[in-house]
Amino acid sequence: MTNLEELEAQRKKLYSRMKEVRGIINTTPDPDERGRQQVRLTALRGMYRDLCDQIEALRSPEEKRHKAPKRSTVQTGALSFDFFERCGTVWSGIDGRTWNALEDAAEEGSAAEASFLLETLRRGLAALTDNQRACIMALYARGMTVEAIAAERGVIPSTVSRTIKRGLKRLESCVLASLQARRCAGPDGFDFLAFADATDVLTERQREYLYFLLTDGASLGEIARYLAVDKSTMSRGSGHIAANLSAVRPGLGAAPAARKVRRSEWAGRTEKEIAAMLGLSPAAYYRHVCRGETVGGIPRLAYEVLRLGDIPAEAAAKELGLTAATVRKYRRRYAGTDVSETDTPERYAPRQRRRTQADVRRLLGEARSGTTIGDSVDAGTYRRMLEISAK
Repeated sequence: MTNLEELEAQRKKLYSRMKEVRGIINTTPDPDERGRQQVRLTALRGMYRDLCDQIEALRSPEEKRHKAPKRSTVQTGALSFDFFERCGTVWSGIDGRTWNALEDAAEEGSAAEASFLLETLRRGLAALTDNQRACIMALYARGMTVEAIAAERGVIPSTVSRTIKRGLKRLESCVLASLQARRCAGPDGFDFLAFADATDVLTERQREYLYFLLTDGASLGEIARYLAVDKSTMSRGSGHIAANLSAVRPGLGAAPAARKVRRSEWAGRTEKEIAAMLGLSPAAYYRHVCRGETVGGIPRLAYEVLRLGDIPAEAAAKELGLTAATVRKYRRRYAGTDVSETDTPERYAPRQRRRTQADVRRLLGEARSGTTIGDSVDAGTYRRMLEISAK
């Protein structure tokens, strides 16, 4: 066994130990025991980081260059309060090396970086529902078990688990969106199209609206006529886009655009062509662009669901851009409907969105000016300043 293989084996064993300790923390009712296990988990995380660094150092340049990411998003594990405990917010646990970079930046980076990450997480917490925030804080701040939270709130434990999972996913999305937003900001303005393509901050319909709203000189009325919607609908959509963008970073919705759209890019083309070019999912296309269209007496989206036959709901959902629950709902609603003899309408084939790997290390490494006082003060000093100001 090579040195690298031995380290990889150690890393897997260490990860299993971390997982075991997190399980104890989440299930033990004894607060003293939770405290002891939290100290143990912190030590294990440090060892895990060191192993990851050793493994990375042993990889050949060729391996580093061609190492393909296996996940399209960073997965969130348990939360800890290492640095952000004193700041009244939460931090991600370390399940993957990419999240290591976030905690390292908070602990070892500059004050400016730590401040940016702290503010990002605060906005993420503010974006959670009251229920999600209460359950997450009960679990990680008050040290309660899922069963205790469920008993306190009068629900079953699985409900609490789902609430926490959705909250963590939403928090993760907010962190990644803020990092992507910093990447898309430049001296010439903000690249709204690249940001919308790389994140899920906007709905698919809002991404379509945004494209047209970036057209230099086009009025809301002109865009509304092209999309065959009311001007008031277009106005509300514009407001929702601005609100969603400003939730990522205050004032982002009103930032100057680095890239404008020319009217000639869409004038004379069908909305279907634009939707395919933007990479809108089939679900968004059949719902919005084909609104009112029926096939064999049923809505176009329902037809597309039934056309796929009895393949697993998850597979059908992935092909159409729906949730599995929505696929099952359509199947129940139109149970017994046979679409096999129906004339097949023209298919919609969107381009694949260029969803980049959520590489937190790269995102953190970009857009660092290095010219402010915050860049010259380390995160440890910043943390001590926060501790003093809180007294």
